[in-house]
Amino acid sequence: MKAALDALAQRFAGRCRDNRAELALAVEAKDRDALKHLAHKLVGAAATFGHPELTAAAAAVEDALDAGTWPDGRTLDRLDHALASVAVEAP
Repeated sequence: MKAALDALAQRFAGRCRDNRAELALAVEAKDRDALKHLAHKLVGAAATFGHPELTAAAAAVEDALDAGTWPDGRTLDRLDHALASVAVEAP
């Protein structure tokens, strides 16, 4: 069971590289729906795999969008940095 969870965690870390590209595209296009979808799925997945900083960063983006505002640059940079930190763990 542990091996299966470890494999999933590694897959998630690898997926974070792709998520960084998705984040950049959504921000560049000012695509609220794409950004909201990405942030929402990251909140759950990051929490599942034990990445509290990524969970918090994604939640901050989601909260801003839920409040009807576009996340500020610092909030978006925090999410990108958290994704990069997790992606480094991928083989």
